[in-house]
Amino acid sequence: MKNKKKIYSLKQIKKMISKPDILYVHCDEDDLMVEMPKVILKGIDEFIAVVNKLNPEIIFYEETYLSPNMFLIEEEDIEDSALYDLDEELAYDEVNEYHRRLFDLDFSDVFQINVSCLYQGANLVYSEIDRSIIEDNDIYPFEKVAMDRLAAKHIDKFNGPRFKSRKEILSEREELASEIMEDIEFQKCTTKQKRKEWTLKYCAFHPDCIDLFDEVVNDLHMSDFIEDVWERLSKTPSKQLT
Repeated sequence: MKNKKKIYSLKQIKKMISKPDILYVHCDEDDLMVEMPKVILKGIDEFIAVVNKLNPEIIFYEETYLSPNMFLIEEEDIEDSALYDLDEELAYDEVNEYHRRLFDLDFSDVFQINVSCLYQGANLVYSEIDRSIIEDNDIYPFEKVAMDRLAAKHIDKFNGPRFKSRKEILSEREELASEIMEDIEFQKCTTKQKRKEWTLKYCAFHPDCIDLFDEVVNDLHMSDFIEDVWERLSKTPSKQLT
């Protein structure tokens, strides 16, 4: 298992802030002014230091928790799978075991936290995602993908193409991230909406990249991947974003 990076909950963050009368407002990131300049803070310590120094009146936040119910495979998806066509009993046995594993996991930790405050026309943001529970436990957010991965355990019984391993998928994603960060047009996409538009155009010319997210080992949306790439890019000193 990978070393888990500590992600603080909103309750913990509140305790770290010295000003007790700040108003905390739940706000989806897209609800903020998209054209407002964004400053990505490097970590929770920097965000706390900024807040304690600037004394903002309001902190915007978005806090996400996962639950096993989010990943349950519906009967329709079971019966529509290649594994079901191969062996109905085996398909249900695999799904039941998968569901059992889900409910044995501890989902009490924060999956994603976004906190931000406004200062002189800029949005100062700290954002963190902890995907360890997904990556370390072979969880698949989409039912079809989950069934594909359960079927992959019995690939020797199929005559179809070989499934890619998680290692192969992650390696190809890393290559894709490196390519995207070098794209001049992507470096100009300073808002989430612009990055969405860039992604649509990119996928139109590189349709194979979609398979890394929508067909195989789908442990995150491509949109989340793009935002992760942007965050990495924004923290790269050699890149001048416009």
